[in-house]
Amino acid sequence: FWHILAYWHIGLHSFVLCCQYFINVALRKMAFKATRYFAVVAALIMLGTRYMNTNRKRIDLNNEIGIWDTEAKDGQRYTVVTRSNETGGQSFRMHVYCSGKTQGFYPDKPCSPPMHIHDTQDEEFEAISGVFMVNLNGTELQIPVGQTVTIPAGIPHTYWNGGGSEPLQLWVRVTPGTPDEGFLEMVVALSQQFGGLNKVNPIQLVLLFADYGITLADMPEPLWLAAKKFLVPLARLLGFRSHYPEYVSRAGQPQPVGQAAEEAAAAAAATAAVEQVVAEVADTVRDEAVEVVEQGQEDANAKTEL
Repeated sequence: FWHILAYWHIGLHSFVLCCQYFINVALRKMAFKATRYFAVVAALIMLGTRYMNTNRKRIDLNNEIGIWDTEAKDGQRYTVVTRSNETGGQSFRMHVYCSGKTQGFYPDKPCSPPMHIHDTQDEEFEAISGVFMVNLNGTELQIPVGQTVTIPAGIPHTYWNGGGSEPLQLWVRVTPGTPDEGFLEMVVALSQQFGGLNKVNPIQLVLLFADYGITLADMPEPLWLAAKKFLVPLARLLGFRSHYPEYVSRAGQPQPVGQAAEEAAAAAAATAAVEQVVAEVADTVRDEAVEVVEQGQEDANAKTEL
Protein backbone atom coordinates (compact mmCIF):
# COMPACT_ATOMS: atom_id res chain seq x y z
CA PHE A 1 0.00 0.00 0.00
CA TRP A 2 2.73 2.43 0.95
CA HIS A 3 4.61 1.69 -2.25
CA ILE A 4 1.49 2.34 -4.31
CA LEU A 5 0.85 5.59 -2.45
CA ALA A 6 4.44 6.70 -3.02
CA TYR A 7 4.24 5.92 -6.73
CA TRP A 8 0.91 7.75 -6.94
CA HIS A 9 2.41 10.80 -5.20
CA ILE A 10 5.42 10.79 -7.51
CA GLY A 11 3.19 10.49 -10.56
CA LEU A 12 0.90 13.30 -9.40
CA HIS A 13 3.88 15.53 -8.70
CA SER A 14 5.33 14.77 -12.12
CA PHE A 15 1.97 15.53 -13.75
CA VAL A 16 1.79 18.89 -11.97
CA LEU A 17 5.33 19.75 -13.06
CA CYS A 18 4.51 18.83 -16.65
CA CYS A 19 1.37 20.98 -16.54
CA GLN A 20 3.36 23.90 -15.16
CA TYR A 21 5.96 23.47 -17.86
CA PHE A 22 3.44 23.43 -20.70
CA ILE A 23 1.52 26.34 -19.18
CA ASN A 24 4.74 28.38 -18.91
CA VAL A 25 5.63 27.55 -22.51
CA ALA A 26 2.16 28.57 -23.65
CA LEU A 27 2.29 31.79 -21.66
CA ARG A 28 5.71 32.65 -23.08
CA LYS A 29 4.42 32.05 -26.60
CA MET A 30 1.37 34.17 -25.90
CA ALA A 31 3.52 36.91 -24.39
CA PHE A 32 5.83 36.79 -27.40
CA LYS A 33 2.89 37.02 -29.78
CA ALA A 34 1.31 39.81 -27.74
CA THR A 35 4.60 41.70 -27.68
CA ARG A 36 5.01 41.21 -31.40
CA TYR A 37 1.46 42.33 -32.12
CA PHE A 38 1.85 45.29 -29.77
CA ALA A 39 5.08 46.29 -31.52
CA VAL A 40 3.36 46.06 -34.91
CA VAL A 41 0.37 48.12 -33.73
CA ALA A 42 2.67 50.71 -32.10
CA ALA A 43 4.74 50.96 -35.29
CA LEU A 44 1.61 51.45 -37.39
CA ILE A 45 0.34 54.16 -35.04
CA MET A 46 3.71 55.93 -35.14
CA LEU A 47 3.90 55.74 -38.93
CA GLY A 48 0.33 57.01 -39.24
CA THR A 49 1.02 59.90 -36.87
CA ARG A 50 4.21 60.79 -38.72
CA TYR A 51 2.40 60.71 -42.06
CA MET A 52 -0.37 62.99 -40.78
CA ASN A 53 2.09 65.45 -39.23
CA THR A 54 4.34 65.67 -42.27
CA ASN A 55 1.44 65.95 -44.74
CA ARG A 56 -0.87 68.19 -42.71
CA LYS A 57 -1.96 71.32 -44.57
CA ARG A 58 -0.73 74.21 -42.43
CA ILE A 59 -2.43 77.59 -42.41
CA ASP A 60 -0.36 80.10 -44.38
CA LEU A 61 0.46 83.18 -42.30
CA ASN A 62 3.39 84.46 -44.37
CA ASN A 63 1.51 87.58 -45.49
CA GLU A 64 -0.01 88.37 -42.09
CA ILE A 65 1.27 91.13 -39.81
CA GLY A 66 0.47 89.67 -36.41
CA ILE A 67 -0.79 86.17 -35.61
CA TRP A 68 -4.02 85.56 -33.69
CA ASP A 69 -4.64 82.49 -31.55
CA THR A 70 -8.18 82.15 -32.97
CA GLU A 71 -9.68 82.31 -36.44
CA ALA A 72 -12.20 84.85 -35.13
CA LYS A 73 -9.29 87.19 -34.26
CA ASP A 74 -10.82 88.07 -30.92
CA GLY A 75 -8.35 86.60 -28.45
CA GLN A 76 -4.58 87.01 -28.25
CA ARG A 77 -2.28 88.35 -30.97
CA TYR A 78 1.50 88.40 -31.25
CA THR A 79 3.09 90.80 -33.74
CA VAL A 80 6.77 90.58 -34.64
CA VAL A 81 8.02 94.17 -34.77
CA THR A 82 11.77 93.53 -35.10
CA ARG A 83 13.22 90.13 -35.92
CA SER A 84 16.35 88.74 -34.36
CA ASN A 85 18.18 88.62 -37.71
CA GLU A 86 17.56 92.37 -38.14
CA THR A 87 19.66 93.05 -35.02
CA GLY A 88 22.38 90.51 -35.71
CA GLY A 89 20.94 88.20 -33.06
CA GLN A 90 21.17 90.79 -30.28
CA SER A 91 17.42 90.93 -29.57
CA PHE A 92 13.93 90.76 -31.02
CA ARG A 93 10.83 92.84 -30.28
CA MET A 94 7.17 91.83 -30.16
CA HIS A 95 3.81 93.46 -29.54
CA VAL A 96 1.23 91.54 -27.50
CA TYR A 97 -2.52 92.17 -27.61
CA CYS A 98 -4.71 90.22 -25.19
CA SER A 99 -8.47 90.56 -24.89
CA GLY A 100 -10.09 89.86 -21.54
CA LYS A 101 -11.83 86.72 -22.79
CA THR A 102 -8.67 84.97 -23.96
CA GLN A 103 -8.32 81.59 -22.27
CA GLY A 104 -5.14 81.34 -20.22
CA PHE A 105 -3.24 78.37 -18.86
CA TYR A 106 -4.44 79.25 -15.35
CA PRO A 107 -8.17 79.74 -14.57
CA ASP A 108 -9.33 83.36 -14.32
CA LYS A 109 -5.99 84.59 -15.71
CA PRO A 110 -6.57 85.49 -19.38
CA CYS A 111 -3.57 85.02 -21.70
CA SER A 112 -1.45 83.44 -18.95
CA PRO A 113 1.24 81.06 -20.23
CA PRO A 114 2.40 78.25 -17.92
CA MET A 115 4.96 79.26 -15.30
CA HIS A 116 8.25 79.01 -17.18
CA ILE A 117 11.95 79.86 -17.18
CA HIS A 118 14.03 81.20 -20.07
CA ASP A 119 17.34 79.38 -19.79
CA THR A 120 19.52 82.04 -21.46
CA GLN A 121 17.35 85.06 -22.31
CA ASP A 122 16.12 88.16 -20.49
CA GLU A 123 12.62 89.51 -21.14
CA GLU A 124 11.64 93.17 -20.89
CA PHE A 125 7.92 93.99 -20.75
CA GLU A 126 6.45 97.48 -21.14
CA ALA A 127 2.77 97.99 -20.32
CA ILE A 128 1.00 100.03 -23.02
CA SER A 129 -2.60 99.71 -21.85
CA GLY A 130 -4.74 97.55 -19.59
CA VAL A 131 -3.92 95.88 -16.28
CA PHE A 132 -0.62 94.02 -16.57
CA MET A 133 -0.11 91.37 -13.89
CA VAL A 134 3.12 89.42 -13.42
CA ASN A 135 4.05 86.49 -11.19
CA LEU A 136 7.79 86.52 -10.48
CA ASN A 137 8.84 83.35 -8.71
CA GLY A 138 5.61 83.32 -6.68
CA THR A 139 5.30 87.09 -6.09
CA GLU A 140 2.42 88.80 -7.91
CA LEU A 141 2.95 92.37 -9.13
CA GLN A 142 0.92 94.88 -11.12
CA ILE A 143 3.01 96.86 -13.59
CA PRO A 144 1.54 100.34 -14.22
CA VAL A 145 1.00 101.57 -17.76
CA GLY A 146 4.15 103.19 -19.13
CA GLN A 147 6.50 101.25 -16.86
CA THR A 148 8.73 98.30 -17.70
CA VAL A 149 9.77 95.16 -15.88
CA THR A 150 12.82 93.08 -16.80
CA ILE A 151 12.80 89.37 -16.03
CA PRO A 152 16.32 87.88 -16.04
CA ALA A 153 17.05 84.43 -17.39
CA GLY A 154 16.46 81.68 -14.85
CA ILE A 155 13.54 83.36 -13.02
CA PRO A 156 10.20 81.46 -13.03
CA HIS A 157 7.42 83.74 -14.24
CA THR A 158 4.09 84.13 -15.95
CA TYR A 159 1.82 87.07 -16.76
CA TRP A 160 -1.85 87.77 -17.53
CA ASN A 161 -4.52 90.34 -18.24
CA GLY A 162 -5.84 91.47 -14.87
CA GLY A 163 -8.29 94.04 -16.23
CA GLY A 164 -11.37 91.95 -16.89
CA SER A 165 -12.84 92.82 -20.28
CA GLU A 166 -10.28 95.56 -20.96
CA PRO A 167 -7.60 94.56 -23.49
CA LEU A 168 -3.98 94.31 -22.39
CA GLN A 169 -1.23 95.56 -24.71
CA LEU A 170 2.51 95.10 -24.19
CA TRP A 171 5.85 95.71 -25.84
CA VAL A 172 8.20 92.78 -25.31
CA ARG A 173 11.95 92.78 -25.96
CA VAL A 174 13.96 89.55 -25.60
CA THR A 175 17.76 89.63 -25.24
CA PRO A 176 19.77 88.00 -26.75
CA GLY A 177 17.78 87.20 -29.86
CA THR A 178 18.80 83.55 -30.01
CA PRO A 179 16.65 81.45 -29.80
CA ASP A 180 14.58 83.75 -31.98
CA GLU A 181 10.97 84.93 -32.06
CA GLY A 182 9.84 81.72 -33.77
CA PHE A 183 8.64 80.19 -30.49
CA LEU A 184 5.86 82.76 -30.03
CA GLU A 185 4.84 82.58 -33.69
CA MET A 186 4.67 78.79 -33.61
CA VAL A 187 2.67 78.61 -30.36
CA VAL A 188 0.04 81.16 -31.43
CA ALA A 189 -0.23 79.70 -34.94
CA LEU A 190 -0.70 76.18 -33.56
CA SER A 191 -3.48 77.50 -31.33
CA GLN A 192 -5.20 79.01 -34.38
CA GLN A 193 -4.65 75.88 -36.47
CA PHE A 194 -6.16 73.49 -33.93
CA GLY A 195 -8.73 75.75 -32.26
CA GLY A 196 -6.89 76.27 -28.97
CA LEU A 197 -3.64 75.23 -27.31
CA ASN A 198 -5.52 72.65 -25.25
CA LYS A 199 -6.13 70.78 -28.52
CA VAL A 200 -2.48 70.78 -29.59
CA ASN A 201 -0.61 67.52 -28.98
CA PRO A 202 1.34 67.89 -25.69
CA ILE A 203 4.36 66.20 -27.30
CA GLN A 204 4.44 69.03 -29.86
CA LEU A 205 4.46 71.62 -27.07
CA VAL A 206 7.22 69.84 -25.15
CA LEU A 207 9.34 69.88 -28.32
CA LEU A 208 8.75 73.62 -28.76
CA PHE A 209 9.67 74.48 -25.17
CA ALA A 210 12.77 72.29 -25.26
CA ASP A 211 14.08 73.52 -28.62
CA TYR A 212 13.64 77.18 -27.70
CA GLY A 213 15.43 76.90 -24.35
CA ILE A 214 12.38 77.22 -22.08
CA THR A 215 11.80 75.17 -18.93
CA LEU A 216 8.32 74.46 -17.54
CA ALA A 217 8.62 75.59 -13.92
CA ASP A 218 5.46 73.84 -12.67
CA MET A 219 6.97 70.48 -13.57
CA PRO A 220 9.53 68.92 -11.16
CA GLU A 221 13.00 69.27 -12.64
CA PRO A 222 13.72 65.49 -12.87
CA LEU A 223 10.42 64.99 -14.69
CA TRP A 224 11.17 67.84 -17.11
CA LEU A 225 14.65 66.47 -17.82
CA ALA A 226 13.13 63.03 -18.45
CA ALA A 227 10.54 64.57 -20.77
CA LYS A 228 13.27 66.30 -22.77
CA LYS A 229 15.33 63.13 -22.93
CA PHE A 230 12.55 60.80 -24.07
CA LEU A 231 9.71 62.90 -25.51
CA VAL A 232 11.81 65.20 -27.71
CA PRO A 233 13.29 62.32 -29.79
CA LEU A 234 9.82 60.72 -29.89
CA ALA A 235 8.32 63.99 -31.13
CA ARG A 236 10.81 64.18 -33.99
CA LEU A 237 10.18 60.52 -34.81
CA LEU A 238 6.44 61.24 -34.99
CA GLY A 239 7.01 64.05 -37.47
CA PHE A 240 6.57 67.02 -35.15
CA ARG A 241 8.78 70.06 -35.74
CA SER A 242 9.67 73.15 -33.74
CA HIS A 243 9.55 75.36 -36.84
CA TYR A 244 6.94 75.44 -39.59
CA PRO A 245 7.70 77.90 -42.43
CA GLU A 246 3.98 78.50 -43.02
CA TYR A 247 3.65 80.01 -39.54
CA VAL A 248 6.27 82.74 -40.08
CA SER A 249 4.49 86.11 -40.30
CA ARG A 250 5.56 89.48 -41.68
CA ALA A 251 7.31 91.87 -39.34
CA GLY A 252 5.74 95.28 -38.92
CA GLN A 253 3.87 97.63 -36.63
CA PRO A 254 0.82 96.19 -34.84
CA GLN A 255 -2.46 96.73 -36.67
CA PRO A 256 -5.40 98.45 -34.90
CA VAL A 257 -7.97 96.19 -33.22
CA GLY A 258 -11.71 96.62 -32.62
CA GLN A 259 -13.03 100.19 -32.74
CA ALA A 260 -9.58 101.52 -33.58
CA ALA A 261 -9.46 99.15 -36.55
CA GLU A 262 -12.89 100.36 -37.71
CA GLU A 263 -11.79 103.99 -37.39
CA ALA A 264 -8.58 103.25 -39.29
CA ALA A 265 -10.55 101.48 -42.02
CA ALA A 266 -12.97 104.41 -42.26
CA ALA A 267 -10.08 106.87 -42.47
CA ALA A 268 -8.43 104.77 -45.16
CA ALA A 269 -11.70 104.62 -47.11
CA ALA A 270 -12.12 108.40 -46.82
CA THR A 271 -8.55 108.95 -47.97
CA ALA A 272 -9.09 106.64 -50.92
CA ALA A 273 -12.29 108.50 -51.85
CA VAL A 274 -10.51 111.86 -51.73
CA GLU A 275 -7.65 110.51 -53.82
CA GLN A 276 -10.14 109.22 -56.38
CA VAL A 277 -11.89 112.62 -56.59
CA VAL A 278 -8.53 114.38 -56.94
CA ALA A 279 -7.53 111.96 -59.69
CA GLU A 280 -10.82 112.52 -61.54
CA VAL A 281 -10.45 116.32 -61.27
CA ALA A 282 -6.87 116.07 -62.49
CA ASP A 283 -8.00 113.98 -65.46
CA THR A 284 -10.72 116.52 -66.28
CA VAL A 285 -8.33 119.48 -66.06
CA ARG A 286 -5.79 117.66 -68.20
CA ASP A 287 -8.39 116.83 -70.83
CA GLU A 288 -9.62 120.44 -70.89
CA ALA A 289 -6.05 121.72 -71.17
CA VAL A 290 -5.43 119.39 -74.09
CA GLU A 291 -8.59 120.63 -75.79
CA VAL A 292 -7.52 124.28 -75.30
CA VAL A 293 -4.09 123.56 -76.74
CA GLU A 294 -5.56 121.71 -79.69
CA GLN A 295 -8.07 124.50 -80.31
CA GLY A 296 -5.30 127.08 -80.15
CA GLN A 297 -3.26 125.08 -82.61
CA GLU A 298 -6.20 124.86 -84.99
CA ASP A 299 -6.78 128.64 -84.76
CA ALA A 300 -3.11 129.29 -85.44
CA ASN A 301 -3.17 127.02 -88.47
CA ALA A 302 -6.30 128.77 -89.78
CA LYS A 303 -4.66 132.22 -89.51
CA THR A 304 -1.59 130.92 -91.28
CA GLU A 305 -3.69 129.70 -94.20
CA LEU A 306 -5.41 133.08 -94.44
